[in-house]
Amino acid sequence: MTSIHPLFSTPLYQSAISIDNEELYNRICRENFVDTNKNVKSKRTVNQNILLEDSYQDIYTEIKSCLQHFVHSGLKLSCSLKCVCSWAVLGETGSITHNHLHTNAVFSGIYYVRSAKDNGDLIFSVPQTHNTFCNSVVELEPTEYNIFNSKSWKFVPESGQIYIFPSHMYHGVSENKSSETRCCIAFNFFIDGMFSSDPTSQLHV
Repeated sequence: MTSIHPLFSTPLYQSAISIDNEELYNRICRENFVDTNKNVKSKRTVNQNILLEDSYQDIYTEIKSCLQHFVHSGLKLSCSLKCVCSWAVLGETGSITHNHLHTNAVFSGIYYVRSAKDNGDLIFSVPQTHNTFCNSVVELEPTEYNIFNSKSWKFVPESGQIYIFPSHMYHGVSENKSSETRCCIAFNFFIDGMFSSDPTSQLHV
C-alpha cells in the first residue's frame, strides 16, 4: 500500500454548531463596538470577554465542547483550558483582516455567526521561512497545489462553522465582496492549572 503522510503538520479543527445564528447575530449587534487598527472596515466589541457573559452561555457551551473534542479526543491532551479572551467582529463590505496570529494563548478559534459566499475566505498560512517539503531557500513550483505542497490554504466559511487552531498559526480574511455584513466570534484559550508530568518542567498557571 502506498501512502503520503502529513507528518509534523499543524492541526486545524473544523466543525459545525447548530444554534439560532440569526438571534445570536441580533444579540451581538446590540453590543458596543469600536473600530479596529488591524482590520479594514471592521469593528470589534468593546467587551473582550464576551463568551463569559451570562447572555452568551449557549454559544460558549458549544464552543467549549468543540474545543474539548479537538484537544482531548483529537490531540489526546489531558490539560484543562480556560477562555482568556473573546470578542465579536463585524466585517462590512470591503473589510479585510490582515495576516496575523494570536499571542498569549495556546488555542484560538473563530465561530462564524453570519457568513456566506463572497463574504471573504479564511486563509491559513506559514511564513516563507517555514520549511515544509523543501527548505526556505529552495522554491520548487508544483504543477498543482494541494495540502502537502502549499504554504497557504483557504476555506469558504459558512454560518454555523467553527475553526479551532494552535494560536501560533497565521491566518487572515480576504476582502468581503458582498453587500452582507460578516459576523464572527473569535476566542483565545490558555492552560488552566498545572501541566506536565515531568517534575523538572512543571508549570502552574
